[in-house]
Amino acid sequence: MLNLIKNEYIKLFGLPANRFLLAVVLILFILFQAVSRMTIAPVEEEGITLDYIEKQIAYLESAQPAHYESQILLYEFMLEHEIYGDVSGWIMDALEQAFSCRQSLLSPADLSLHEMAEYSRCYKLFTDSVASGDWKQYLTLKIEQLQLSSQGSASERNAQIASYEEMIRYEVEPGVGDWREDAITEIQECRRILEELDFYQNAGQLSDEAAWTEAYSRMAIAQYRLDHNISTYLSSWHQPDTPFWNVLLQSRSLLILIQIILVIWAGGAISQEFSRGTIKMYLMNPVRRSRLFLSKYWTLVSLSVLFVLVSCVFNLLLTFLCFPSSEVTAPYFYVSNGVVYFYPALWTVIKTYLISLVPFLVITTGAFMISSLLHNASMAMGISAASFFAGSLLAYALGSLQIDWGRYFLFCNLDLNRIAAGAGLFSHQTLGFSLGVMGVHLVIFLLTAYDGFVRQEV
Repeated sequence: MLNLIKNEYIKLFGLPANRFLLAVVLILFILFQAVSRMTIAPVEEEGITLDYIEKQIAYLESAQPAHYESQILLYEFMLEHEIYGDVSGWIMDALEQAFSCRQSLLSPADLSLHEMAEYSRCYKLFTDSVASGDWKQYLTLKIEQLQLSSQGSASERNAQIASYEEMIRYEVEPGVGDWREDAITEIQECRRILEELDFYQNAGQLSDEAAWTEAYSRMAIAQYRLDHNISTYLSSWHQPDTPFWNVLLQSRSLLILIQIILVIWAGGAISQEFSRGTIKMYLMNPVRRSRLFLSKYWTLVSLSVLFVLVSCVFNLLLTFLCFPSSEVTAPYFYVSNGVVYFYPALWTVIKTYLISLVPFLVITTGAFMISSLLHNASMAMGISAASFFAGSLLAYALGSLQIDWGRYFLFCNLDLNRIAAGAGLFSHQTLGFSLGVMGVHLVIFLLTAYDGFVRQEV
């Protein structure tokens, strides 16, 4: 058996056309990384320039639009305190708040003494926080405003207040791209969602258990990241928006090139022996058809495993070379029974490649079946490739139209990674169901292929 498999490898890799195909795929893998490296470049924001501020002042003085006086005062304040270039988001918000109050003070006849005092206090405190760079004072003022405000729901205001208080506690300056600000905001937002869901449940209304579980998991993971200072991470609902992980996760789409090669090779695995007449040489030797059949099939199985593993390692190395980053050690978080667990996110990537092996084997077996039923190698390979593309298009159409019987169609069950994440083509499409559909097809393909091979006349 091993000698027969070895002979199959020699025949496959001995053909110049097959080596050319592999070389093309290798070049495409490298080109994908090279193009990604060139297109994903750091974006340098110019920010607010001195020239822009001066032009704005000149425009406001000549056009005199509504509220132009306070706008001019704002830009003059920025010039006086040299606030231009890469300006933090909180500084601009504080200035807008301050000079909104300043605009109100320009019409004192419409204000009471109390209102004038409050606007004056607001203007002074916000401008003082900007002039001194005191973002904590800015957040304290925002908290006071929210406490006195009636806009929005109380739960939303309380969540925002809690976010600002946590930012002060964790020393997180707002609006500077600190990942901790996003984590704090997510904690408070999830806490608000949980409170609303609990309220509905206590009121006797139906509660969304999946939404409660997701909100709790997100909150627990965000809190864990804050406590352990973990910026980059992966989870079932989150992928980091960084070049390394973006390119690495997108590179999985290149596996379709490997699948096409395997479909073509499987389509000619048996049919070529009949079209060339070499099947007679095999049968003249004491080799049973069953052994010959198994040797060809196991060759394709081993090639599928080999190609997927090599693709995984090759993409990992290329991505790391093009985007060297410490993010390679990022964790993958999940929550079980209220406890946060994690493992290396790279294992998640490797796992997606390994899961791809299952549909690889099923589709390759289908092409192998076609090869065993036809004597003409070109026709067998052509039909195999055409069936692969036609099946993929039909699966997309069935999923888009939500035709329910399509869930039993093989090609609607091939993307196991999406199905495992709950994003299959059909609702309630589970991983176990898809594996069952593929298992049934695999058995049918194998039995048909074997029966067709042993019954064919030489």
